[in-house]
Amino acid sequence: MQEKHPIDLYLGEKLVNIRKKRGLSQDKLSESMLLSRQQIQKYETGETRIPTSTLYDISRILNINMNYFLEGIDKICYYELPDNNILQQKRSTPLKILIIEDNASDERLTREAITSVGYSSEIHHISDGAEALAFLKNIKKINTFPRPDIIFLDLNIPKRKGIEVLKDIKNDHNIKDIPVIVITNSVSAEEMRNIYKNGASGFIVKSFYVDEFYNKIKILLDYWYNMILPSM
Repeated sequence: MQEKHPIDLYLGEKLVNIRKKRGLSQDKLSESMLLSRQQIQKYETGETRIPTSTLYDISRILNINMNYFLEGIDKICYYELPDNNILQQKRSTPLKILIIEDNASDERLTREAITSVGYSSEIHHISDGAEALAFLKNIKKINTFPRPDIIFLDLNIPKRKGIEVLKDIKNDHNIKDIPVIVITNSVSAEEMRNIYKNGASGFIVKSFYVDEFYNKIKILLDYWYNMILPSM
């Protein structure tokens, strides 16, 4: 059995504590989240990583600040891998972000939202799905931009649709560990489930209100900037 990651156990324990404090059963929370009780149980036991968007929804449902889940996470010390290599606890390099988006206005808005948060970051932009996959599958041969820590993926992009790009990323052993955040104008419950079934780490819906969109990006970056990522 695969060993559970300390961060997943930490977030699961935080979820259990706040759920019980609010007097909610797993069944009641799962009903509010439109998820199965088994999925909630996996989150709480640390068996499955809680996606960023799920943390956001849980925070909204329980009427708490999402920072509740991040507080104290920096006290989780080093995690030792089987080969005795030690992961860094804190970032020492800028957060490298790939934006896959064909709409110039939306790309600029996402870029400005990322930079407004204030974290050190490097941003690369690709406007279609075919080019994005070619880039990701040939990172070692391309020196223009390093391997991304996070990918922001629009669903409605030319040449290869976003969901196809997501599937290809998660089916490629060399890049499937990169977290992919889907950005979309709207999404149905069925589409949302399909996004997660294909390995997305979260999704956010674009907003007509700039401040609201900026806040969504801030919540995502607050989470991922403090996570141990494969590139660290």
